[in-house]
Amino acid sequence: MKNIENSRLPKEYIEHADTSNLGKNKLLKLREVEDLTSLKKSTIYGMIQAGSFPPPVKVTGSRSAWPDCEVQEWISKLIASRDGVNSNMNGRVAR
Repeated sequence: MKNIENSRLPKEYIEHADTSNLGKNKLLKLREVEDLTSLKKSTIYGMIQAGSFPPPVKVTGSRSAWPDCEVQEWISKLIASRDGVNSNMNGRVAR
């Protein structure tokens, strides 16, 4: 990974930048979100409208992307929800 001190960023940005998450978070394209969640575009946007999926951030006027940490958190909550329901069933799968 590129060292932030050697980047072309303005000096003021580098001096005040929080580098604790450097390299730990990235923005995902829609295709990557589809691959991670196994959902299609229409489902993702429908869930955003319903408030049940994280909305994208605007990167440019025509480009949106999702913070990887928010998508991963959504996936983790989905798994935890499943495990919470099934943990009371002694390992049996609900039918």
